[in-house]
Amino acid sequence: MKFSLITFYDHIFEKIESNLGEELLRKKNKNRLKTLWNEITQVFMGQIISKKMALKTEYIIAMISFIALNFLLLILNAIDIWWLWLGHGKQLAETNYAAELHDGTNALIFSIILAMAIIVYFFRGNLNFYSKSKTLKTLAIVWMVQNFILIISVFIRDAHYIEVYGLTYKRIGVIIFAILCIIGLSTVYIKVAQQKTFFYLLKINGNIWYILLLAFTTINWDVTIVKYNLAHKATIVFDPDYLLSLSDKTLPVIHKYRKELNSTYSSFGSLAPKGTILISSTDDQLQKKLDERIGFFKDRYEKVSWLSWNLQDWNTAHYFGIKK
Repeated sequence: MKFSLITFYDHIFEKIESNLGEELLRKKNKNRLKTLWNEITQVFMGQIISKKMALKTEYIIAMISFIALNFLLLILNAIDIWWLWLGHGKQLAETNYAAELHDGTNALIFSIILAMAIIVYFFRGNLNFYSKSKTLKTLAIVWMVQNFILIISVFIRDAHYIEVYGLTYKRIGVIIFAILCIIGLSTVYIKVAQQKTFFYLLKINGNIWYILLLAFTTINWDVTIVKYNLAHKATIVFDPDYLLSLSDKTLPVIHKYRKELNSTYSSFGSLAPKGTILISSTDDQLQKKLDERIGFFKDRYEKVSWLSWNLQDWNTAHYFGIKK
C-alpha cells in the first residue's frame, strides 16, 4: 500500500511538471458563452471577477509603481552610499553595529520580496508582449540594479560588524542570505529579459539553492568561527564564552590554543574598543568550562555505539587519544 501511494503521488507531480513550461506564451482572448453564474457575479461584483484589467491600464499602473519604487530606493541607496560607502557616517555607525546590520538586512528582505512579487505579477502575461513594454522593462531592470546596490550595502555592514566583533553564525547567515538574494535577482532579470515563466524561477532557484546547500554543508562552520576569532583576537571584541558554546568538533582547536581564552582585561557594553575581551567568566572559570566540555565529550563518546559514528567526533576523539 505504501509503495502504491508513493508511486501514485510520484506520477501526479510528474504530470504537473510536464504541463508547466519555462517560456511565456501570449494569451489570446476567447469569446466564451456566459453562464447564469457569470451574469450573477457580474451584477454583484462588477468587473472584479468577470474580466481582467485592461492591458493599457495595467501598463500605466506598472509604470507608476516602478517609478515610485525606484525613487524611494534611490533615496535609500543615496543615503547608504554617502554615509556607509564613502565613510561619512562611520563614527555614527560604530555606535551600534548590530542595529545598523539589522536595519539594513530588514530593508533588504522587504525590498527583495517586494521586487520579486511586483515583477512576477506585472510580467506574468501579455504585458511582456505589449508594444510599449520596453520602457517598463528598463524601469524594472533599474530597480533590480538598485536592489544589487542595497545588497552591497548589507555586505559592507556585515563586514564592519565581523571586523569589530568577529564571526558568528548569524553574521555568516547574513552573507549567505545576501548571496541567495543576488542569485534570486539574477534569475528575475533573466525572467524579464527572456520572457520566462514563474515556473522557471521556481525551478532554477530551487536547483541553485539545493547545490549551494550541499556546498555549504562541506564547510566546518564551528571550526571556521573558532579559528577566525582566535586568529583575530587582538583586533576584535573577543568573546571566549561564545566559542565555548559551540559544538564538540571545536574542542581540539580550543584546547590547542586554550591560553588564548584568558583575558588581558574585561569590558562590558557594545562600545568596547578592538582587542577588548568581553567575558562573563574569569580565566579560571573558562579553563574549567573547557575541561568539563572535554570530560563530557569523553563520557559521551565512550557510551555511543558504532551507529552514532561520524568523522567529526572521530577526529576529536583521535586528538584526545580516546579509544573504544
